[in-house]
Amino acid sequence: MTEKDPEESPSILVSTAASTVSFCMKYLTLYRGLFQNNKNLIRRVEVLSLILCAVSLVMLCTVHYFPYWVGAIFCIFMAQRVLEFFLVYTQNFIFQKGVVFSKFYDRIHRGEWFILMFGLSIFQVVIAFSVWYRTITIHFPDSFNRHLEIIDCVYFTVDTLTTLGLGDIAPVSMLPKVLVITQGVLTYFTIIIVFSGLNSVHFSEKD
Repeated sequence: MTEKDPEESPSILVSTAASTVSFCMKYLTLYRGLFQNNKNLIRRVEVLSLILCAVSLVMLCTVHYFPYWVGAIFCIFMAQRVLEFFLVYTQNFIFQKGVVFSKFYDRIHRGEWFILMFGLSIFQVVIAFSVWYRTITIHFPDSFNRHLEIIDCVYFTVDTLTTLGLGDIAPVSMLPKVLVITQGVLTYFTIIIVFSGLNSVHFSEKD
């Protein structure tokens, strides 16, 4: 007579994280309305992503023309874009194990689509941090060891994202230091998302 394995309780950490991500996806993302029906879903997602990339780039190039409160609004919008990036990819590739592929996309081009969409998302993240660094250096000139132009902000963002750490640009005050720490942590989380996404593509091809 064999003993039955004791019934295990669900993980509190996983269930709490999944519930939090689902809640944030429902109330804090611009994509939430796109997933209500599957008609032309991919086209709508792609168009919205391209529009948001263009808007983000315009914000980076024009933030120095506006007063502080407008720059603050730009920064809040960029914060939403970064948050949405991690929410969408976390839900699709960590908690749902790539179920997004089986629901609404051509099996032949899943990998290509993932790489291109992920590239657009990374572009938005780079621009978001660049806008933040640009806004800080405009309104708080002593926050870095030198004044940062637009190209300097993009360069410093990519330098931090890729963990090169060349050191020619360095934060001095607390606010940019906090942003750099945040970006560094998100970099490693991005790597997790990439591997989870590629793993999802690999196994979805076998279904």
